[in-house]
Amino acid sequence: MGYFELNKNGDFVLTDNGKSVKEELVMFGNIK
Repeated sequence: MGYFELNKNGDFVLTDNGKSVKEELVMFGNIK
C-alpha cells in the first residue's frame, strides 16, 4: 500500500514503494 505526503509545493502526492505518483488529491486535502 502507498501513503500520502506533502511535497515542496504543498500538494499531496501518493508514494508507492518510494515512487512518487504525481496525483493532485483535492478531495483528500485534509489528510496528513
